[in-house]
Amino acid sequence: TVTEVESEGEQNTVIQFTKEGEFKIEGIIECDPSLGYHFRHFQLFRNGKLVREKIADDYHMINGTAYPFLYIDRIFSKEGKVLVESKYNIESAEFGVDFSKNDFSLFIPAGTTIVDTVLTGKAHKIGRDGYMNIADLFNLESQKVADKMIQELYDKPLLKKTPETNDLLIASEDTHKIFIPHIKLAKTEKKSYIFDLQRRTFVDISAEGKVDGETVYRRLAKINKGDIAWNGSLILLRKSKIFASDRNSKDKFTYTTNKWTRSCQLSKKIQLPSSFCVITKENSKHLVIIEEIRSDGILVTLKKLNSENLKDYDAVKE
Repeated sequence: TVTEVESEGEQNTVIQFTKEGEFKIEGIIECDPSLGYHFRHFQLFRNGKLVREKIADDYHMINGTAYPFLYIDRIFSKEGKVLVESKYNIESAEFGVDFSKNDFSLFIPAGTTIVDTVLTGKAHKIGRDGYMNIADLFNLESQKVADKMIQELYDKPLLKKTPETNDLLIASEDTHKIFIPHIKLAKTEKKSYIFDLQRRTFVDISAEGKVDGETVYRRLAKINKGDIAWNGSLILLRKSKIFASDRNSKDKFTYTTNKWTRSCQLSKKIQLPSSFCVITKENSKHLVIIEEIRSDGILVTLKKLNSENLKDYDAVKE
């Protein structure tokens, strides 16, 4: 049924519906005709008892669309008490914006506690600073559970092949997505910017000093720690070597060297994601997949290689 009611001096439209079955479900929706019939109040009843309530208020017109800057969602117990209440106060809204999945990555500081409420309910403490998205957070526990189930079924080491690896074997649990900040920005914000591939962590160094020209490379060589950094180019430290698929290596990279260290300039035509192999001074092999290049750094996925097979990879010529 649809009726017109007066609320705070304004005429609103109320829609009521009933669904019969094992439970009698009733809903009451109060809409505002002046807002294109956007709802202001919604109540849901089960067998006559209120179980859900939603309130939308403080509407703003955004690009011609009414949008509530206050939103309240309540769930009630059988006794009519509020079990859960979620309240949202919107500060700003924008429609028609292009996003990628990486725009929803959040910077998670070391020491943050993450709880998997989807599968296990277990809590995890983040050991190092980094950018994470929903998939990364879900994988903290859920992927381990899934891998364990598969391991029990097949009773063999969990190794997988992916198109990016050209059949190189990778330990599925040793995959990390990290954000490597631009050296200049990291030094300004007093953050670490050298990444150690073997330990999967940033090297703790002082962020003092200038950030221009040879000063950067001289400082990196003097530190003699870690494996890679980013300065608009991928910087290789401690004589690390870079390998790429032979069919793409000529188009992907251009080496520049000096007496302190060397950097690898990516082609402007490079298609992301793009993968290559870095072999460290200790001869450990790591697949580096550049997912996104941004003005403040690069988002990469790291996978440690368990295979000696590099037949599909050639060293990039300097």
